[in-house]
Amino acid sequence: MTEKGYFGQFGGSFVPEQIQVLLDQLEETFEQYRNDSEFLAEYQAYLKDYAMLVVKCHCILRNH
Repeated sequence: MTEKGYFGQFGGSFVPEQIQVLLDQLEETFEQYRNDSEFLAEYQAYLKDYAMLVVKCHCILRNH
């Protein structure tokens, strides 16, 4: 898959241009905060305290 979400010459995002601008801004913000430990801790606290959802992410490696 390419950077813009295409699978070869097919795929991609099919939304109005005005919405695509917002999706691009959302993607930029996501990339900015996705590895920010302070943000992730706050996000997990909201999930736990307000959504009553505890999410544990684990990296599982395969032995090939």
